[in-house]
Amino acid sequence: MSDAVSWTEFREFRGIDLEASFLLSATLLGDMLKLELDLVLTPEHALYEKPRPAQKACVRAGIVEFPYLDRLAVDDQAILTETAVSALASLEPGRISALSVAGEGSYLLSGEFGTVAFESGRPVLHILSH
Repeated sequence: MSDAVSWTEFREFRGIDLEASFLLSATLLGDMLKLELDLVLTPEHALYEKPRPAQKACVRAGIVEFPYLDRLAVDDQAILTETAVSALASLEPGRISALSVAGEGSYLLSGEFGTVAFESGRPVLHILSH
């Protein structure tokens, strides 16, 4: 992935510090990969609110969906079968260190939880109201 594009280039993640964000869970729904996240919003995001004194950042619950999932590998084990559901469910929650895309729809997500490589359509971001 030498010519990979970082998540910072995605318009979907403008105003979000993904590397300060936290993966809560990953699930497979048909041909869609669904990531539940605690997203850290930056002041340039439209939904940003100044953190309360006890908080260090503006954190909002969010979901990122990767539709039209074609290939999936968790920690270098290629899977896209019934075992994919259990492999994703066994990922421990953790901080995200990188999300990149190389070529047309080939993604790599890594963090404290391990590495998830997959091919899919462009991500769809949903920020949940609190």
